[in-house]
Amino acid sequence: MYCLIIDDNKIDIKKICRYAKCSQSDSAQTIAESLQYLDKAEKYDVVFIDHKLPDGDSFTLIEQIRTRNKIVPIIVVTRWANYKLAVETLKAGASGFLSKEGLNETMVQEAISDAIGEAEKIETVLIQLDQIERKLDGHK
Repeated sequence: MYCLIIDDNKIDIKKICRYAKCSQSDSAQTIAESLQYLDKAEKYDVVFIDHKLPDGDSFTLIEQIRTRNKIVPIIVVTRWANYKLAVETLKAGASGFLSKEGLNETMVQEAISDAIGEAEKIETVLIQLDQIERKLDGHK
C-alpha cells in the first residue's frame, strides 16, 4: 500500500505507517511541504492527514487533494477528535476520521477498508457520469 502521511509528529507518522501496513510511503510535516506530493495524489492508495498542522488544518489539504483527485481515500487523524470535527471533515471530503487516542492497527485497517470501499463506489459513479456525458455529446 502506497501511503501519504501528513503529520507534524514523526512518531505518529511511523505509527500510522506501521498500522496501515504501508509498503511505500511519503510523509510531510506541514501543508507547504505536502504540496510537492499532491500532484501525484493519484498514485497513493490512501492519504492520512493530521487535523492540526503548523501552517493550517486538514480542511485546506482536503480541498487541495480533492481538486486533483476526487477518489483517493483521505483519512483525518487527530488528537483533537470530537463529533463536530468528524462531521465537518467528512463533509469537506475526507473519507474517514480517527482519533489518535487509543489508535491501533485494527482501527486503521478498518478505516482504510471503509475508505477504499467508498472510493470504489465514487469511481464507479464518475465512470457512469462520464459515459452519460459522452452519449449526450454524441446526440448533439
